Amino acid sequence: MAKKENKNDSLQLITFNIDKDKDKDLVEMLDDAPKTWIIKRALRMYKKLEDSMWDRLVEEEISNKKNKKDDDGDDVELKF
Repeated sequence: MAKKENKNDSLQLITFNIDKDKDKDLVEMLDDAPKTWIIKRALRMYKKLEDSMWDRLVEEEISNKKNKKDDDGDDVELKF
């Protein structure tokens, strides 16, 4: 499971919990892989995670504001 922690504005720490008994193939592959490959793969996984979280937030915002009217009776404008 991926978890990100904000350390400052420009650096984020991403940790992955790997069960060494269940994921023996993955552990073996990571042991043999160059560290740059591991970093690139982690960044791709983080990007996918970030994109899916953003998509979910957009969907929630749209469903919350869909067909809602403001005080004047006008449709609510979606802002992101």
